Amino acid sequence: LRSFFYNYPYAYGRLVSPAEASHAGGKLSVTSPLGRAVIERGAGEIVEVVAPAGKFRYRIESIDV
Repeated sequence: LRSFFYNYPYAYGRLVSPAEASHAGGKLSVTSPLGRAVIERGAGEIVEVVAPAGKFRYRIESIDV
């Protein structure tokens, strides 16, 4: 993912349950605002995330399976 606001890449290894989530470990919770936004999306797509801190846009740069 690449943030449009910060122009910074974020790397997440996989989507996991909330109990397994770890930012430092690269595990993104499927119930987080960002996790919900990227489910069933593909590389190159833009996702918008509404979170408590505001509205953010990200581009999905790649997906590894």
